[in-house]
Amino acid sequence: MTPKSGEDLAAWALVLVRELWEATSTGGLAGLPNGGS
Repeated sequence: MTPKSGEDLAAWALVLVRELWEATSTGGLAGLPNGGS
């Protein structure tokens, strides 16, 4: 997926951050908040 407009870029970045966040929270990396709530 290649973002073309600013709006696409924002949506793409949000998905990327969300996936990274889920990966780190489920993996329980040291020094990072574990999911939060």
